[in-house]
Order: sequence, then C-alpha cells, then structure tokens
Amino acid sequence: MEDINFLFEEFIIPISVSYGQEYVLAAMNVKESYNEAMKVLEEINLKNLIDYIESSDMRGNDSDKEKNITIISVHKSKGKEFNYVIYLPHKPKDNTNFQDLVVEAILKSEGINVKEELEEEALRIDFVAFTRAEEKLFIITEKPENYLNDKSVQEDFEVESVEGVDVEEKCKKAFNLFLEGNYDEAEKLVKQEKGWIKEFIKSYFDSLSQMSYSLLEKDPLEFLKRKILKLSDFSENLNIGSEVHLYAANLIQGQETEIRDDLKPYAENVKSIYEEIKKEYPNVVGVEKEFKIPVKSLIDSEEEILFVGKIDAIFKNDEEYLILDWKTDKNDSKASNHRQQLETYKRAFSKENNIPLDKIKVAIGFVALRGTINLGKIDEKIDNAQPRKNVINTVAGRIEKILSWKKDINTFYEDLCNVKGDDKILKAVIEEWEK
Repeated sequence: MEDINFLFEEFIIPISVSYGQEYVLAAMNVKESYNEAMKVLEEINLKNLIDYIESSDMRGNDSDKEKNITIISVHKSKGKEFNYVIYLPHKPKDNTNFQDLVVEAILKSEGINVKEELEEEALRIDFVAFTRAEEKLFIITEKPENYLNDKSVQEDFEVESVEGVDVEEKCKKAFNLFLEGNYDEAEKLVKQEKGWIKEFIKSYFDSLSQMSYSLLEKDPLEFLKRKILKLSDFSENLNIGSEVHLYAANLIQGQETEIRDDLKPYAENVKSIYEEIKKEYPNVVGVEKEFKIPVKSLIDSEEEILFVGKIDAIFKNDEEYLILDWKTDKNDSKASNHRQQLETYKRAFSKENNIPLDKIKVAIGFVALRGTINLGKIDEKIDNAQPRKNVINTVAGRIEKILSWKKDINTFYEDLCNVKGDDKILKAVIEEWEK
C-alpha cells in the first residue's frame, strides 16, 4: 500500500498535472476507488481490485459541453445525438500470438467461434455510431465496400499536409491518444493553450461552503495533496478507528454489538474507559452528536461559512459536562493536537446549547496504545488534561489561513512557492500555474 501511495505522489499525479485536468480527475478517482476497495473487498486480489475500480463512477469536467465540434469515442456517445456524425471505424491491430491461437482452438472445441464474436462486437459498435446521426453520417474508411449500399454515396478526399507542429510532450501524447482512438482526450490536449490548474484550485475554494477540523492544514502543499487532490493515505488504523467508534457508540447507547476477534482488545478498552467515566459523569447527553455553526461565532470573521463536526460522546453530572473523543493512536504524542480539536468542539457545543465554557470539560479516550517495544499488549488511557487558554488562537490562525486562500487564490500560489524542497507535485503545479 505504501508503494501505491508513493507511485501516485511521485509519478502519476505529477505527470497528470502536465497533461491536464481530466487526467488529474481520473487519477484522483482511481486513487479514491483503490482506497475504497481496500476497505470493502472481502477478498483482496488483483482481479477484484481492477473490477472494483472499473465499476467506479469517473468524475469529470462537463463545463465544455457547448461547442461546434465534439470529438468523442463511440462508447461515450451512447445516448447522445448530433446533426452530423463523422465516424472513423476502429481498425484493431492483429497481435495474435501462440497463446491466442491455443485459446481460440479450445473455444472452438466448445462451439465458440472467436472471430464471429469479434465481428459481432464490431457490428454493435458500428450500429451505435450510425444511430448517433440525426441528419447525415460520414464514414471515413479505407474499405468503403464494407459500408456501401443503395442509400450511400462514395467519395474520395485528400488532406493537405500539416507543417510547423511543435512536437512537445503534450503534442506527442495527443497524437498517441488520437491513434489509440481516444479522440476526446486528444482534442482537449491539443486545445489546451493555457494553464488549467489555477481555475481547478479556485473552483475547489469557491465550492468550499463549510469547514471541519480535519480541513485545517496550514501547509499549502499538504493541503493541495490531502484536501484538493485527495491523496490522503489509506490507513488500516483509520479503518479500525471507524469500527471502534461504531462499537463505542452502540455500547454507550446500550446496544452492545459483536466485534471481530482482532478488535476485541480495543472493545475491552472502550468498556474500561466508559465504566471509569460513568463514575463521575453518570448521565449520557449525546453520542455521535453533529454540530453546525457559523465560523464567525468561533473566530473574528465576516465570512459566511459554516464550521461542522461530530462529537463522539457527551456526558453530564449535576454541575458540568464532559466531551469525550475516542482515539486509536498507537501513542499519545498527538494529544496536544487532539486538545485543539476538543477545544473547538467545546466552544461549538457551548454556542449551540448556551452552556458556559467553564461548565464543559474534555477528555481523550486512547484505546489502542502500544509500548515502544511492541509486546502484543494494547493499553487504554483517559487523558483528562484540559486545553490551554490560548489554544483557540492556534485554531483561529489555521481557519484564517484557509479563509485567506479562499478569498484570494493567488495567496495560495504564493504560499506554495515558498515551500522548500523538491516535491514533484509541487514542481508540476507551479509550472502549470505559470502558464
């Protein structure tokens, strides 16, 4: 899995940036589908993985629908109609090898004629192409006899030579795409006269109508990778975290559920922490409680944008409340960052329910702690330390940074340019932006 993540960050995404937006969107989709597949497939093997990715919906950019000439593959043209259609039948290469001949012979022994099957497939493709035309159909072919009938007219034509082609990487790629029959991708590359990345990133910030704590990344390169390009690494720990949170929620609500054997140590730790908390905070106020408040109620801002989140569990005694956050970290080194998140949630809970801040405490429930030397034991811990008074200033600074990028996309680019290092995605994006 680390190898796959490395490939996307070091090769696939940087190359996609130089080819254009559709490539980046496709790469993002494949990476996202891959992460999903690793979470949901019961049996992980190459065939199942490929099947899952191929069945995923491919996101795309449909902003260029209105144009005089549309170059499109036959497959993608299904369901669409055009006044005039110019069809270039695909001529498959004959790459038959010894193995193909053996398979062909085996299928023939079962009464299956491979050549007939392929011919029928070609006919189906022709049928789709023909039926896209509302007024006139033009077929460009070296074998007109395959298509002539009493309704058609045969004509010859010549093409003037094209000179002065700038054989840069983009043009070579477009030419190869054209030869492969990927006409729509080829056209987009040829027409791409200016950089697209600025508008791509701007559209992300323009569509940003709400924020969450997980969004608050001040490093512009990390924000680009993890939030805009969605290159967040899939982690088994994240998968475990989801199941542990579900188990904890059900337990607190009196709906104890079965959990798989390898997660039972985590479940026991959840029980232990819950029993300890009940001694001081016996009343359950809420579980997996979502909140949605204006950002300007958290920090000094005029932006009309919402801050959203979900509090794992809220408890209460006679006088005060306790907000608990379950964590499956292997150690407590990120406790201070977790307390920043809890301080934010604490203030949101206070605003939504009109409860004084001094009546709300927070705690972190670590349920997956390991020692420096892994002895196979998983420990738990309740971290009752309260956030420092000025911690909200740190959170406010991170929110303000995101809002500054949203307000003026050029500040995001300036911050990217100030990032040190030789990151390939960073280099590709800056080169594309400078166009």
